[in-house]
Amino acid sequence: MKSLRKAVILGAGFGQRLHPLTEKCPKPLLPFMGVPLLEIILRRLAHAHFSHVAINTHYLSHCIEAYLDTHPPKNLAVHLSFEPQILGTAGVFRPLSVWRGGEDILVHNADVITDFPLTTGMFSTESETWATMGLLSAPNPTEKNQIWVKGNSVEAIGEKAAISHPFEAYTGHGFACIHKLSDTFLCEIETSTNASIIPFYQKALTEQKKIHAAIPPLLFWADVGTPQAYWQAHQQFFHLLETIPTHPWVEFIKEIFTAFGFSLLHEEERKGCFFHGYNVVHESVELRAGCIIGPRSVLAEDCTLCEGCFVERTILLPTVQVAPHSQLSRSIVAREATFSFSI
Repeated sequence: MKSLRKAVILGAGFGQRLHPLTEKCPKPLLPFMGVPLLEIILRRLAHAHFSHVAINTHYLSHCIEAYLDTHPPKNLAVHLSFEPQILGTAGVFRPLSVWRGGEDILVHNADVITDFPLTTGMFSTESETWATMGLLSAPNPTEKNQIWVKGNSVEAIGEKAAISHPFEAYTGHGFACIHKLSDTFLCEIETSTNASIIPFYQKALTEQKKIHAAIPPLLFWADVGTPQAYWQAHQQFFHLLETIPTHPWVEFIKEIFTAFGFSLLHEEERKGCFFHGYNVVHESVELRAGCIIGPRSVLAEDCTLCEGCFVERTILLPTVQVAPHSQLSRSIVAREATFSFSI
């Protein structure tokens, strides 16, 4: 079996749906449980024995460059592909043809956190397979282009009418935002000026090219492309901490945030403040007496909580200052804005 060695992380977008959280921070560097999304993806790729990764950049590209200068990944050679104008999900590959060197590649969106297996065995290595699409076990209600599968093959993308009868033979799935592209498929993509990859997939299916469907059972999958989805992803992970704290993927995330100076505080008192339930707190956080924190809160670098604060199910992003006797619930708090959620 030929191993996958190279991966591409799609990181050029503006993160407009996350504004103002991404006004000064590109989406790949937005923290999940205190750790940049990009860092988690890079560590997962290294753990899966990838050796080379390319990251396309555009918006706030200097921030990603600076981060990688100070946090170079272990066992991964990183190539940054700056796009003066965003090239899209197909155009991204044109400047990477030399770097790719005729190899198949794995593609991973920068705004997805998941335990989707990245090992070579998850993706078809048959020579006639043009691509393997990583799929969710069920449709994604936020997607307009559902993936229709029969057996282990993708049959159509988009409207259910695009598939033949009987409809019962097909299952609908959401895209996991992870896919493997063959050299043959990439050579066709690289010679086109199209920006989106979806028409290439649809053309391949029309021509009856083989698109493999990889649908593993997943513990965790979250697209953090909106403030509410970002908040919900944290609450989803806290649920795993509460129910299966020793699961390998949960331990993996805990290991990373611990390396970044965070501690998991659970039902304990520190500096005159009580932590209820599970909470993730950076070592630089300044706490004043009488605060009640938790459950399910993240307190990031250089935050200050003044006396008498109540904070639960809330993400405090770096350098936030919480005024005395504030009450924060089900929120994201950044210097630029506060978001609150009813669910």
